[in-house]
Amino acid sequence: MERKMADKESPKNVLNRASKTFVFEGTVRFSDVDSNRHVNNSVYSTYCEEATLHVFACGGVEALSSDKEPIAPVVRRAEYDYLGELRYGDAFRIESTIVFSKPTRGVLNHSVIRKSDGECVCRCVSHGFWMNLDTNRPHRLSEKEIAVFLDD
Repeated sequence: MERKMADKESPKNVLNRASKTFVFEGTVRFSDVDSNRHVNNSVYSTYCEEATLHVFACGGVEALSSDKEPIAPVVRRAEYDYLGELRYGDAFRIESTIVFSKPTRGVLNHSVIRKSDGECVCRCVSHGFWMNLDTNRPHRLSEKEIAVFLDD
C-alpha cells in the first residue's frame, strides 16, 4: 500500500533557503547608553526586534496590522555574540536574513554593524514563529508569502 504525504507538509522549494539580505538602519539614542557610555547589551535585543519587524514589512507581512490578521513574530530563543561597542550617536545598520524551517517557523540572523568603520559589533541568531494575535495560534505563511523573502 502506497502512502501519500499529507497536503499540509511544507513545500520543499521555499524552505531551508537563505533569504535575501534586509537592511535596517538606526542611530544610538541617549536612552540606549548605560553608565559605561556604550549601548547596554539588552538594547541589542530591541534593535534586533525592530529589524525583525522591518524584514517582515519588506516582505509584505505587516505585523500587528489592523486591516489584516494581526500577526506578530514571537522569539522562542535568541543567542547574542557581543563583539564590539556602539556609543551615543553612532550610526549602525542591521543586516538580516531569514531561513524558514517550516511555514510557521524560522531563524533570523542579524549582524549589527557600526557604519563608521564597518565593524560587526553584535550577532544575533533568533529562533521564532509567527503568531496570529486573534487566535493565539501559530500563523502559517503560504508558499507565496515565503517566496517574497527569497533570492531568486
